[in-house]
Amino acid sequence: LSLYKKHKDLLCEKYIQGRELTVAVIEKNKESVALEVTEVISNMEFFNYKAKYSPNIAKHILPAKITKKAYEICKEYAKIAHDTINCRGLSRSDFIYYEDKIYFIEINTQPGLTALSLLPEQLKYKKTSFDQMIKNLIECSLWKIDLKIKEKKDFLQLTNYFCHYLFFSLFIYTQVLTNLLILHHT
Repeated sequence: LSLYKKHKDLLCEKYIQGRELTVAVIEKNKESVALEVTEVISNMEFFNYKAKYSPNIAKHILPAKITKKAYEICKEYAKIAHDTINCRGLSRSDFIYYEDKIYFIEINTQPGLTALSLLPEQLKYKKTSFDQMIKNLIECSLWKIDLKIKEKKDFLQLTNYFCHYLFFSLFIYTQVLTNLLILHHT
């Protein structure tokens, strides 16, 4: 009840105990593609920041050991979520698998790209390099800009849009390089 005193609005959801699954989606050649399904098993009660970014606290099973039907449903739902909210470049969707049912939990439109993160792990499994993913992000940004040019949008708006995506791409690349250096020195 103390939560009601501290917050104006609350969202309550039913807890679903099950296996945590995640699917990365990237864009290639102007099409979104669901990569693979990873099961995440945490040694902690919750898959929190420490579990995500500390070695040996969470185990990633790739590919997830689930039925072929559930595997394909996860990939399909991740692609639908990505496309429905008009994600560009990449995303990662999380699911709970319980009693042969798939429950969509959330979509992460800026998934982690560290050495311990799930999306780079799925890229590696699919034999796609990190550099290729960055190239895909930039191409996706340019494709989106090209669409806006065809729609005859304002040049200043396009310049701002391009700078935003260029900054985002450089930020991602810098974030990953920094994390790799930190991991290398620990």
